[in-house]
Amino acid sequence: MQIIPERDLREILLSVEKPGAYTGGETGIQIKSGVLKVAISYPDLYEIGMSNLAVKLLYSTLNSIPGVQCERVFAPARDFEKELRIHGIPLYSLESGIPLSEFDIIGFSLGYELCATNMLAMLECGGVPFSQQQRGEEGPLVLGGGPGLANPQPFADFFDCIYFGESDTWLVDSFTRLVQLKKSGGKKKDFISLLESYEAIWSGRKSETGKIKAMAGLWSNFGTADLSYDFPVANIKTAQDHGVVEIMRGCPNGCRFCNAGFIYRPFRAKPLKQICREVFDNVFRRGFREISLLSLSSGDYPQIETLIRMLNRDYSAFGVSFSLPSLRVDTLALELFREIKTVRKSGLTFAVETPVKDCQDRLNKPVSIEKTIALLREAKLQGWKQAKFYFMLGLPGFTDNDDTEEIINCLLDIQRKTNMYLSVNVSAFVPKAHTPFQWCGQITEEQTFSRIAILSRSLPKKNFKFSYHSAFQSFLEGMIGRGDIRVGKLIESAYLKGARFDAWEDQIDRNLWESVLDNAGFDVRKETYSARNIEETLPWDSVSFRVSRVTLKKEYEKSMSGSLSPLCREQCDSACGACTSNIKVRTDVGAEEIQDPGIDTQTAIILKAKEIIQEQGTYQVLFSFEKTGKAAFLSHLNIMTIFERTFLRAGFFPRMTEGFNPKPHLEFAHPLSLGYQSFCEIARITLYNFDITHSFVSECNRELPEGLKIIDAKLLKPYHTGDKKIALMSVYWGSDYKITGKNRELNDKVFSHYDNILIHDITHSPDENISIFIRLKNTNNKSGSLKGILKDLFNDEEFIIHTYVTRLMTFAKGNNEDTYSNYFRLLI
Repeated sequence: MQIIPERDLREILLSVEKPGAYTGGETGIQIKSGVLKVAISYPDLYEIGMSNLAVKLLYSTLNSIPGVQCERVFAPARDFEKELRIHGIPLYSLESGIPLSEFDIIGFSLGYELCATNMLAMLECGGVPFSQQQRGEEGPLVLGGGPGLANPQPFADFFDCIYFGESDTWLVDSFTRLVQLKKSGGKKKDFISLLESYEAIWSGRKSETGKIKAMAGLWSNFGTADLSYDFPVANIKTAQDHGVVEIMRGCPNGCRFCNAGFIYRPFRAKPLKQICREVFDNVFRRGFREISLLSLSSGDYPQIETLIRMLNRDYSAFGVSFSLPSLRVDTLALELFREIKTVRKSGLTFAVETPVKDCQDRLNKPVSIEKTIALLREAKLQGWKQAKFYFMLGLPGFTDNDDTEEIINCLLDIQRKTNMYLSVNVSAFVPKAHTPFQWCGQITEEQTFSRIAILSRSLPKKNFKFSYHSAFQSFLEGMIGRGDIRVGKLIESAYLKGARFDAWEDQIDRNLWESVLDNAGFDVRKETYSARNIEETLPWDSVSFRVSRVTLKKEYEKSMSGSLSPLCREQCDSACGACTSNIKVRTDVGAEEIQDPGIDTQTAIILKAKEIIQEQGTYQVLFSFEKTGKAAFLSHLNIMTIFERTFLRAGFFPRMTEGFNPKPHLEFAHPLSLGYQSFCEIARITLYNFDITHSFVSECNRELPEGLKIIDAKLLKPYHTGDKKIALMSVYWGSDYKITGKNRELNDKVFSHYDNILIHDITHSPDENISIFIRLKNTNNKSGSLKGILKDLFNDEEFIIHTYVTRLMTFAKGNNEDTYSNYFRLLI
């Protein structure tokens, strides 16, 4: 079975939000035929999953393995899931429209515990039972991974196998063997046996309470092997709508509450040259003008100022900006402020956690409030007007509301001394598995709300924006993150009652979850909030991320006494167990090599492109394009972003606007409504370089996603100082349309009383459809638009959804209001 969304689901797509999330066809999509069919997912909406770096790396690596056909699938929003179930249509992959039930393996990268019910919904909506017992031998093998599964016990019944650690090397080895096994007639049980032979694989069959049955894998080539990836560029705006380059894996700081800081050890910095290659790919192969330099603590990257300075030197001319999403106050230098704001200012974010010095020592995260104030004062001089702060409530060592009062006093002091507007977000501390705080208790919802109320009324609204993470969601996070196999039954029960998107505050159904907790058969809240005995066996003890239990105990004891631990270094004072004989802390980033990199291909392209831009000459290019098939379900804003990135990938450099957020000089004559197709859209772009029409058209079409195609392009006459530039929209006269619908509703008479409509022709087809060809003159108001007219005539959303609209021609104004012309003839 194959589902072609734009053909088979057109009416459904027009009835849901963001239909472009379900059509596929993006630039960079990989469609191949393979012996082993694998679906991968981050179990959340398309715009979340497409931002996930793990999914990008998995997709690229798996598709590079001969015989593997890897495709993406993401969680359907509630409206789309409802329509799929009503019409009996299974959830399908974006590449080939294959139902989930027809894949050999379905892999989930679970980054957050509260995505659990989404995963069950995806499986069942795809025709796959969510219980491994119910799937049996014939159903797909369901494989899991990611930090959200650090405690695997609640998920034991859902996954056949769970992989722990860095999968980069393991993927190639294991899936190459799985391909051979499939070719030789191997069955699902053989797949499972093969996977369970790896030490990084956990399964309910391997697990014995208290014994380590899975040892997290490490990738020995991080920072030395090429980590460029081939992954589709999203057609719609995503949660993190920018390029991502991982500059460092792990973190040297050892914050005792941080799950990621322990499970991604040891700390390894990526060489400068490798980062530069990956940035180049993000800009010139994917078309991104905003790049996030990703790590757990970017300020700890050796030579961070050198890196930012070098990237700004190479890319500022293209309007490319760089952000550092994870900065610690103690590693943030004033020089970084000046470099970061070269193209556009990114936000200033400070994760302080607690302002109390003793508590900071317990966390092993000292943060100087005095230095924070000094940094903000400098930032204000550099043009920043606001900053964001994160704090945690109920950290180990605090009782009652002590931390609340300290947070209030700290924030009032910072605001008074900097005169900046401060955004403040607080959340309850959630103890995490595999950290020194895994034995600590968690404050209750009532305690959290009490502290939030005090904070809210104590911070003046004129100087502060106050927000907080849901205390109930923090409770659920703790329940799953430290729960046992019984919690899996609660997840299942909540899903069956309708729970979805529990990570979204506007979608989680608290009453539903309360009914599940009431029938749990044990005191869930008591077990979740309670501290654990340091000697007791924990549900996740069957998994090791290589940091020894002895180390975690020592760090816990040091926390209780307020003692700090040193940074992870190449010359280690106290081995934690994370390093191996060939994988150790690495801080050498090859700064010497980068001083004189030579003129390689990458450098030559950058230099040539900068030379083109610095010549200052510009070209006005008018072009027409088609918007059909999958592209009909993309909004105008989606189309603008797609073209912006397409030009850069194709080697054409747009002139950028001035101001806070530079954008290309790109305009459209008359954008279409969502769901309408067109054979004649008109747009104009201002470029620094333009070859011949054929080159522009062919190069851009090579980079455009399915359904978008440039038909023609012409160079406009240059504008001189004092010339009035004609806006495309200001000279729009009207369009020719083809409207197709059912005979009983659609005929020439329904349009007869509209003065701005001319009927050209009517055709009938054997399937009882009628097509009316009209010429619609623009009236500059919504009621006179085609969409407004259809709504006015039929007042039936269902009928309008079943009506096909195609624009055939777009006209510019002629010599007067009643005459029209061709845009190319008018402007050239």
